Amino acid sequence: MAWSVSKILKKFLLAQPVHGGKTSADGPSESRPTITKITVAQKGQAAKVIDEPEAIGAFSEIWNQKEEQPELDKVIWDPVAKKMVWTHDLKIEMNGASSLWLYNSSGVATRLTKNKTPIYAIKDPESLIRIMKGEIGGAKAKGILMTESGADALFKSVNDIAQEKWIEAVRPKHQSPDSLVWQTALSDPFPSTWPLTDDSLVFYAYARGANLRSLTSGELIGPVWARITVSCSGGKPNLVLLDTDINPHGRQGVRPLTQEELEILRARPTSLLLQERSIETDRQIRAYYCLQSSLGNVPKEVMALHGAFFEWLGCSSR
Repeated sequence: MAWSVSKILKKFLLAQPVHGGKTSADGPSESRPTITKITVAQKGQAAKVIDEPEAIGAFSEIWNQKEEQPELDKVIWDPVAKKMVWTHDLKIEMNGASSLWLYNSSGVATRLTKNKTPIYAIKDPESLIRIMKGEIGGAKAKGILMTESGADALFKSVNDIAQEKWIEAVRPKHQSPDSLVWQTALSDPFPSTWPLTDDSLVFYAYARGANLRSLTSGELIGPVWARITVSCSGGKPNLVLLDTDINPHGRQGVRPLTQEELEILRARPTSLLLQERSIETDRQIRAYYCLQSSLGNVPKEVMALHGAFFEWLGCSSR
């Protein structure tokens, strides 16, 4: 009979003797630092920053009861990948200090350090997961940390659905390599509202063309043909067709970029929009989107659809 991870974990916990006054990885209970913020990240997804006292209190009550159980490394061992399986990365901040943890949703945790660290058992993993999701203790994400891999996965999911719809319903059917050839491209993300009130971002698919008979610089500008809305918490992107009449509206050229501009464009706009607002984050958002606007990389239709955001940006015309 195949045992689930949770069943094996419960068997281990029930078999262990109860010890009073046990010291955890964070020190004895009477001297343990107070948790002030928890950042919860899962691979390929946006991370939640939880700092509301009610949620932190509920998390701390469970977390501070963890106990060392070295045998649990066998519970989460993947014999095929030959490594332990972790479902969450945790950053736990305590009075100015912080520690990084690996966590398995079955209730197994270990501290992330260069040296080998003990394996701990969490006695109420179901409640801990609910706290991480914001379902217990009034937890709310005050900002979302999007890793590079998470941002890349989000962009790919949006681009995949745009490419599929482009081929299926939009791309001109009769294109000759000797004349005008159309392709589709995806915009940077834009906030669904401004200020952002949830984790929804909006991308736009637009057409760009090249006349292979003419060796002029730049490319032909086509219409913005789709709006794609996606939740960074998961779920399939929602695509709405805006235009299927693919014709040139003008031409866009290119210019060399300065070193300062190259540095600005290294920013990750998805991460910037989802982070908790700060003076520095606002500065980077303004610098990035105003530069993209000045380079002609933001279609006028998009600016009109996100008027509050562009009004806040206050980009000067160049």
